[in-house]
Amino acid sequence: MAILSGQISGFAQADLAGGLGVSADAASWFSTLYQIGQIIVIPLVAISTLALSARTVAMSAGVGFAFTSALAVSAVTYEQMLLLRLLQGFFGGAFPVLTMLLVMRSFPPGEGQREGLAVFAMAVSVSLGCAALAADFLTFHLSHDGPFVFQVGWTVFYIFLVAMAFPRQQSNLVILRMADWRSYFLLVVGFCCLVIALTQGERLFWFESATVMFSTLFGIGFLGATLVSLTRAERPFIDLSLIGRITFGWAMLMALTVRFALLVVAFVVPQYLIRLQGFRAGEIAEVTLWLVPVHLLAFPAAYFAVRLLDPRLTLMIGLLLFAAAAAINVDLNPLWAAEQFRTSMVFLGTGQAFFMVSLLAFAVHGLRPENGATAGTLFNMTRILGQALGTAMIATLVTEREKFHSNQIVEHLTASDGIFQNRLAALANGYASVGLPEPQLSGLNALRGQIANQAYVLAYMDAFVVLAVLLSAAAFLVWMLPDIRPRPKSQSELLENPNG
Repeated sequence: MAILSGQISGFAQADLAGGLGVSADAASWFSTLYQIGQIIVIPLVAISTLALSARTVAMSAGVGFAFTSALAVSAVTYEQMLLLRLLQGFFGGAFPVLTMLLVMRSFPPGEGQREGLAVFAMAVSVSLGCAALAADFLTFHLSHDGPFVFQVGWTVFYIFLVAMAFPRQQSNLVILRMADWRSYFLLVVGFCCLVIALTQGERLFWFESATVMFSTLFGIGFLGATLVSLTRAERPFIDLSLIGRITFGWAMLMALTVRFALLVVAFVVPQYLIRLQGFRAGEIAEVTLWLVPVHLLAFPAAYFAVRLLDPRLTLMIGLLLFAAAAAINVDLNPLWAAEQFRTSMVFLGTGQAFFMVSLLAFAVHGLRPENGATAGTLFNMTRILGQALGTAMIATLVTEREKFHSNQIVEHLTASDGIFQNRLAALANGYASVGLPEPQLSGLNALRGQIANQAYVLAYMDAFVVLAVLLSAAAFLVWMLPDIRPRPKSQSELLENPNG
């Protein structure tokens, strides 16, 4: 529900900007600050559950999220909303980490952890398909405050469940005094700076902006200092040895770099439909809703496939399905709408199931319950950074390729060109027939808009090509991972332990 709330807020951001009377550029800071709030809290969750108990942390996160959501309903200024989105991110960011920690600590290594995390991944994925429809319903009936009303409602129910299900435990504040707060501070500042650079870079023209340049430099510098601090700390905030394990290290790397595959549904397709077809959230839902039944069928199938087959093979299948989801869209044209993207959603949803279940199998392989703190922290930090990185890469690619294609089209148009003259004359005559003043100028403006649309279509085609190529290449890199299937016992081992 927490991740669904974040997705709903993303789809409803334009309505929120309109309700507060701010520009889309200014509203982009809402999502940036929400992610910064998540980064601040994610490393705190694990140590807080040990020092204060899981019940206290879960209850505090729920109460805080409900309270800030209720305040957001009555927020009337841009500055108020910025602060509330930061606080919402802080409280809401605790929910996914709590879920992972509870799974890691409640089940023994191996099968129990794998099943619990697979169910968690399916719930997260299903919410992605529902977000656009929920955003449209809430904003239509409750205006731009709708998403916040929804957040208050489900969080109150969540608080009730926590009070009923979580046992009371004794706190141990000594753990907080002994924590590696220096490494925590360096880690959080570094990640926050990088998220600011990635989420605002395309809008601010990247390194032409001092904000982006210094955020990048500070981010890299602070993360470098974090590594030094962690290696010198007596009780490091994060167990770096876990990253050295080939299964977990590669799983985190793939979670970070292949995250942009999900942007086919979370960014590329919605942005195409908004920019080229003028779609709103409810119309985008005609595409994304197809993910819900696909996920509900594909995740159980992926789970049994991972149990029966080599997880490297199922991981490869997931990545190839991601690549296919992008590849079948490379011949799109300005007439494409929701119906034309449905097949790619089926490929994407199936690929996501195989990818996530296989990736989690590698991530938890050999982990012990005490590794849950580092695993949950790193997995969720890479999730946020990967989303910011992927969005920045694709947005910049589309922008730059649109400029390229626009220049190419304009260079091939001349005032003496017959096709150009015929199209301009047809547009001007159409405007003249309805009595518009200066029909020739109106025709030129309309033609300029058609050129821009065609350039964007070609740019989105390029984005799909890049995604398809990169994901296809990544599919074959999975064989660098070790085989994690149980090794059959040799004859001598069976003789030594006949009951094993």
